[in-house]
Amino acid sequence: MLQRSKRLLAAIMAAALTLTLCACGEKKAQQAEGALSEQEYIDAVDTLNIEMYKLQTAAQENEITDEQAAQALVDELKQPMLDFAALVPPAAYAEAHEKLSSGCQAMADYMDIILAAAGETEDDVLRQAAEDANDKLMTAMNDLSEGSLLLGEAME
Repeated sequence: MLQRSKRLLAAIMAAALTLTLCACGEKKAQQAEGALSEQEYIDAVDTLNIEMYKLQTAAQENEITDEQAAQALVDELKQPMLDFAALVPPAAYAEAHEKLSSGCQAMADYMDIILAAAGETEDDVLRQAAEDANDKLMTAMNDLSEGSLLLGEAME
């Protein structure tokens, strides 16, 4: 069980790394009413990348030995993504933010599925969890990649 939990945690960390590699670049100066300025938004993207990197590094350095610690780690990993998804982007980045937010939510859902399956022993339940987790991970990777490309285009 501990070995499987370590593998599941490694999968979570690998998926989280995908997020840290997304969405970098320079800014364009234009502000939408009620939204972050473009610089504030780019700063938020940079902050998300930094926070995810720090959390991932800390998670890899700590051995997770129980479900409570795993839940705390997942909650800590998810929070920056959920905070980012809740931002109101400037109009120029709205399309990119929609995709990035969808990717962040899918990644959070993926982590929840993996964590919920960690103690499971029934093959059918594990198979379904693996299928659901794979679907969420693919959505996260696709949306984060697409959002990153859209963000880069918006910044040109």
